[in-house]
Amino acid sequence: MAILIQLKASEVLSPHFDGVSYKFPLDVRDYNLWIKEVNPVFLILYEASSNRAYWLYFQQYMRNPGTHRPRKDAKSFLVKIPRANRVKTEFFRYARHLKAKVHAKLDGVDLHD
Repeated sequence: MAILIQLKASEVLSPHFDGVSYKFPLDVRDYNLWIKEVNPVFLILYEASSNRAYWLYFQQYMRNPGTHRPRKDAKSFLVKIPRANRVKTEFFRYARHLKAKVHAKLDGVDLHD
């Protein structure tokens, strides 16, 4: 059991028009790998200019109502990473707790609820 992290960096992150998140173009190849992954997958965006990072629990995000899946012919699609999800000590506690929770559910139940 593991936690998978994909780190992406940018000088400045692109704000989403909702004002509470950042937008990021995710490659459909990553989507296709991560959506089937048993282990929790986190996308972390690092903004060099502010020296801050933000996280997204990918499988949970894709299960949220209103989250759009990529079109069949798309090479990428936008995901929204909440500004409130700053990578701090709490993130690592959450990830460790999530890993234990997923490990305990390996009996076939939906792992990323």
